Amino acid sequence: MLPSLLKSLREEKKFPQREVASALGIDTTTYCKIEKGKYPANKEQVEKLAELFHADRNELVKVWLADKIVNIANKDEEVAAEAIKLADSKFNDLSKEP
Repeated sequence: MLPSLLKSLREEKKFPQREVASALGIDTTTYCKIEKGKYPANKEQVEKLAELFHADRNELVKVWLADKIVNIANKDEEVAAEAIKLADSKFNDLSKEP
């Protein structure tokens, strides 16, 4: 999800990959791997990219976090499904607190 979104945003803004990589303080090869989903971006990088692309920070962080959850869940799908239900329940409980 995030890799294709980053590529779309970069192309929309007409930034070359080397310029985006430089803004992140990484080499172009590493940024290319982020766009291809072969290397994970960290939260700080995602926030910098949101600023660079003038994109909604919360939306990019949400997609980044969803990717992390999916990647972890793929390692143990059975346990992950139960963990997601438990987390959802906890979030619902938190939202009910005053």
